[in-house]
Amino acid sequence: MTTIFDSFLDQALRTLPPATLRPARKRATPPAGSALTGRYVRFLSIDVRHEFYNRDQGVCTDIAIEPTPRTRERLKLYGYIVRCRDDGVDLFWDAGVQAQANGVFADLQRRFGQVPADIWARLYEPPLLFTLRLREPRFAVFTDMPSDFRIGDPPLQLSSRANIPGADGEARLAIDWSAQLDRPSIVESRGMEGLGNSAPPEDAKPEPKPLAPQDQGPAARERGQFERRSQAFALLDLHFTRADPAPSDAWDGMPVDRTPATPRSGPPSFFRPVRYTLGFEARRTRWRYLVAARDGSVDAASLSVVGPDGCDAGFRRDDAPRRLPDGRVAACLTADDPRAILASPDAHLALMGRPLAGRSWPRALVDRLPGPSSENILPASAVPPTGDQPPAWSDIYVFV
Repeated sequence: MTTIFDSFLDQALRTLPPATLRPARKRATPPAGSALTGRYVRFLSIDVRHEFYNRDQGVCTDIAIEPTPRTRERLKLYGYIVRCRDDGVDLFWDAGVQAQANGVFADLQRRFGQVPADIWARLYEPPLLFTLRLREPRFAVFTDMPSDFRIGDPPLQLSSRANIPGADGEARLAIDWSAQLDRPSIVESRGMEGLGNSAPPEDAKPEPKPLAPQDQGPAARERGQFERRSQAFALLDLHFTRADPAPSDAWDGMPVDRTPATPRSGPPSFFRPVRYTLGFEARRTRWRYLVAARDGSVDAASLSVVGPDGCDAGFRRDDAPRRLPDGRVAACLTADDPRAILASPDAHLALMGRPLAGRSWPRALVDRLPGPSSENILPASAVPPTGDQPPAWSDIYVFV
């Protein structure tokens, strides 16, 4: 919209003397990679998934992954930004620093034919250390873990080198419950409440002699402290290269590509974005349906559990009935094989039976049976002295 003030401005500009044009000053050529400085790209991600949370595609928010203070300082020095999520952690890398690193390795490859193995061996050493702490204390209830493993025991030792490569840029971290750090358990040492007056277990090993300051840096000293005293659920060593210096023909699941393809222009890229998945399995229990009905309404001998196709679902009826706490008699249908406990049971099971009054053939008494709850898990009654721990029981009450 044009107003009278526009004419005043135009008249004032016309009365100004014309200014002489000066030649534009030539700008200096910026150094390579400076145009990318300040722009961050996703470089590495770790996602926590759990089979128990099947209604949310396995997204697990029970574990917090955080770098140690020394690791956070080193990441800042290398040009990384850490973003902790509810279901994992992300590392973003300064694109300018990444371009500079590719240029350095490209120059080494040009001079020596390939990057020397000792260079790869010293890359990010000691490895970056992350702690995994539990937000949900019931994590051990619905997680498939050894029965003798308890929260407060020595933390698990996880490593990005123990990965199982899948698709390009995606890998899965292997979980070995036997790989624990060598230190006494907080459970066996009577917990933090007895700090100062609790006696360590008799078979406790003495702490290793600390290394000399010239043999280790601040990050290595911090690592030793975390391994001996940390009460985290697990410790994760984040490596960027394999221990084997020989290059691999296929992708080894690491973010460093030792033999990158030569591009048409520019230096090759020795780094690739990687997404790791830390997946936990749900606990397996033997389901036991306790079916109670009004006296004389259902033939207990005709009860069975079938799948969505109407075939037998692998449940067997016990010969002897069970008596519930309220005095009612219930038939017991026990599963042959253990089944996973899920937040939203996906097993479409139906209860078939024959009523005593009326029809003389079996029909569906319950169209969809409920699944077990993680709140009601009974340990196995008989524990063998040797061998694997038998699965626990999950009692499910059904009233018809």
